[in-house]
Amino acid sequence: MSLMTRQTTPSAAARTSRLLPALLWRSGQFLVALSLVNWGAPILLSERSPEHLLRQGLMEAFQAEATPEKLTLDMDAALAAGEIDDAVLLKEAADLAGIALPQRQLDRLAAETTGFAQARRTAYDCGRGFILGSGDGAAGIGCAVVSDFSVVGDLRDLARELPKENPNDLIVGLAAVGLALEAGMLVSLGATAPAKTGVSVAKSAARSGLLSGPLARELRGAVGEAVDLNRLRRTGRAEEAGELVRAQGLTRLTRPMGDLKTVYDAGGWRATRQVLKISDSADDVADAARAARALKADSAPVMRVLGKGALRGTKIVVRGAWKVASAIFAVIAGIFQILLVARDLLRGSLRLGWWTLKSFFKAFRAGIRPRPRSAAPPQAPRPTAAAPPRLDAPLELPPPRRALPHAPPHAPHGALREKAL
Repeated sequence: MSLMTRQTTPSAAARTSRLLPALLWRSGQFLVALSLVNWGAPILLSERSPEHLLRQGLMEAFQAEATPEKLTLDMDAALAAGEIDDAVLLKEAADLAGIALPQRQLDRLAAETTGFAQARRTAYDCGRGFILGSGDGAAGIGCAVVSDFSVVGDLRDLARELPKENPNDLIVGLAAVGLALEAGMLVSLGATAPAKTGVSVAKSAARSGLLSGPLARELRGAVGEAVDLNRLRRTGRAEEAGELVRAQGLTRLTRPMGDLKTVYDAGGWRATRQVLKISDSADDVADAARAARALKADSAPVMRVLGKGALRGTKIVVRGAWKVASAIFAVIAGIFQILLVARDLLRGSLRLGWWTLKSFFKAFRAGIRPRPRSAAPPQAPRPTAAAPPRLDAPLELPPPRRALPHAPPHAPHGALREKAL
């Protein structure tokens, strides 16, 4: 083994064997951190307001609920019952979900929504809403609200209910509140207009039977706090109804009425009608208003398909907020881990490079340095070849051997030897 190999190889190999596993481990941590950032960054970079989270959650629930079988069955039921407005909503829901309805249903719906048929149905519904204060469709509710804003609708309802033996307290109280809000709207320059719209919508829905039982009972209790119904029944004078409204008792009533106005502004009369059908309390109306602000023009078809599932706004927002919080934690942890790993990888790479460069220079210097010569071992002298004999040289004979005296036969061997010596 050469001197260069003895000086460099063991040290570099030992250091490399210790450093490479650490670099591989840090590289794995770097990939994990990068995946965390890759998951959380799109969530944080996209719009993550509460309304956006709510819309995303509601649309996911809508896509899961709006199956072809459900929409087809509901469309058949709506067409069979003559509920054309409901059938139109189902058609919009199918388009929103990307589902193709059977052609027979589309042909029948097209026949029911032609220009003349649609105009006749809208005129009839609007006339009922304006004159009678009730309407099954969106046009009827809209015309009933218009009549209430002209004071005619509230006076008409009071004049119709007060002479009865058992008047509808909800309609009487809402009409009285409507007159009071109409007077307050003139004084406050329109500040009470949202509540006035909500009162008119609720009154029209109550007359048409669209309010659910629990919501009707809750509104009846709120009206009883806001209006002196007993005195109003005794007097029976519709023009004095606005004076019997207690301003301190309107707080419980104006909040859900303002939420109904929010639903109308976001999704129109059709969405308002759906909200009144699925809400069982003022809290449900508030959740529906939050959903309508998020869904906007898609409020009516989505609420038609989801029903009461559209009122889970709080849970959806909390779940979305938890997802955003998880994304924030993932991004922060990922970036912090990336920085640590990058520092360690840079430090390890520099250390490995320095060791490699140092070993190279050691090997290079060992290669150009003259090697010391070691002392050669003593060598035995080489045998010289004998010279050939010369022909003219005198012949050298070996010296003659001295002859031993002959011993007698009877002399012992040892005696002859001693005599010779």
